[in-house]
Amino acid sequence: MNTVMDATWYDLNNGRAVPRVVEVDRQVLPRPWDEFCLENRIRLHAVIGYENEVKNIKVWPAGGIIARGIERGEYLSTDTIVESTSGNFGEGLAWVVERLLVLAPDFPIKRVLAVVPRSLQPGKIARLRANKRIELEFADNAVHAMKWAEDLARRHGYWYTQQYWNPDNPDSYMDIGTEIARQLPELGILVCGVGSGGTFSGTVLSLKEAFKNRARPHRLHCVAVAVEPYGSVGGVRTEIGLHLGGKPGLPWRMLADDVNYVGLHESLTFSAALWQHAPDDPGKKIIGGESTGFALAGGLLSVLSLKFRGKLDSVRNESGEVVLAFVAPDTYGPYREDYEAAGIVFPG
Repeated sequence: MNTVMDATWYDLNNGRAVPRVVEVDRQVLPRPWDEFCLENRIRLHAVIGYENEVKNIKVWPAGGIIARGIERGEYLSTDTIVESTSGNFGEGLAWVVERLLVLAPDFPIKRVLAVVPRSLQPGKIARLRANKRIELEFADNAVHAMKWAEDLARRHGYWYTQQYWNPDNPDSYMDIGTEIARQLPELGILVCGVGSGGTFSGTVLSLKEAFKNRARPHRLHCVAVAVEPYGSVGGVRTEIGLHLGGKPGLPWRMLADDVNYVGLHESLTFSAALWQHAPDDPGKKIIGGESTGFALAGGLLSVLSLKFRGKLDSVRNESGEVVLAFVAPDTYGPYREDYEAAGIVFPG
């Protein structure tokens, strides 16, 4: 099975394209943010995490968790992976399982049991139901989904990936941080939304390692964006009632210089604004969804806070600019109902 794991890891690394960094024209931002960024010399960059077969960034941790779990024999004695998810991670797991079965038809895992909140967007539920490798269980809310997934694993012997507390989750993002450092050596602010905390933790740790021995006149300011209390954005859970994910002994909050809270309305507004960016240029077009706008909105709040506290200059490069990068983890595809309910014209 190690041969299969190695082949799958290679296959995944080719399937998950190295994230591109696209500079965003500030003029597409909602007012007054366009003028604010121009006046304060803020350069915005989207780290495109959705350019893969699953169309979301969760294929990275799905690949890492399964590959490392195979090494430890966690797949033995069951045909089912179970996990609580807001949709994207479940799709990532199913894609990895499908690749494994192509490489090794006798691989025992045949299905992904995704435990999702009943409030999940209809578009996401439809996508999950259309996937032949996924079966759904519904829970009252996100917290109950986590407990239900754990209970199913205990009663039936399923492989529970425990994405919130699995160190393979943040470790799977290390390449992304390294690539951001390569493409944006003058980066001053990194912004990432947090659900499980894996994307933020892994990206920040690898970025700090990449910048450790570089002579930089400015510091790196790391911003985590969380869902406002009792809210939901893209299916991402609010912090309330959840344990903090990330590396064992190093929850994502310990790595964050700022934590900002953003709701659904701002997430929809900012992601829709990004759709206007170079719509006729495939190389620069941004089709991010709710979680993409979520990160951008939270990042701009940190810029405003740094300015009011007199600390914005601490993240400026030698040219006097603030280089900000936000992770764009998803596309708008699954969220039609949310955009239309907000009066936003959905593309296509």
